[in-house]
Amino acid sequence: MPLLLAALALFVCAPSGAAFAAVIPLDSRIAVAVSGGYWIEGDVSVAVADKFSRFAESVIRRELRAAGFTKISATNLTQKQRAILNGGADGAASLARSQKVKYLLCGNITEDGADFNSFGTFTASVSMTLQIVAASSGEYVFDGMSSAKAVGGTREEATRKAVEKAARDVVSQIAGGF
Repeated sequence: MPLLLAALALFVCAPSGAAFAAVIPLDSRIAVAVSGGYWIEGDVSVAVADKFSRFAESVIRRELRAAGFTKISATNLTQKQRAILNGGADGAASLARSQKVKYLLCGNITEDGADFNSFGTFTASVSMTLQIVAASSGEYVFDGMSSAKAVGGTREEATRKAVEKAARDVVSQIAGGF
């Protein structure tokens, strides 16, 4: 009897196949727009923040392709186009339609600092929040976040590694557990 109850508990608690379905079809056209900040001691340079968010954007695109999203459009958005994203889901849906894609992935990434650790290397932490908006309906079809830490020989290497980890995690969420 205990064995039967354990088997029943596993069956009831096991995730269904639907739980692992992709958030959006894997061959969908997606545009990716990531904004972000970069924490450094002293003033934050706009050029540094822009470089950091563009790097995060390129990593997310690469990870989406690796997960099977093969028709990702290249979006080098202008300041005006990025300002449209402040209009919420409607602005994002409008921007997605103007980019001729079915979905727009809007993201924000923050680097929380890369600290010198006791091993003589650096540990960096990043936080990433991402939403996917459907161009057709203007609805959010995905809302997720990821945080990651990584170690590197320099601040930049540690930050790059943390971005890579966070991007892989969030794309895994989007792709349904791949």
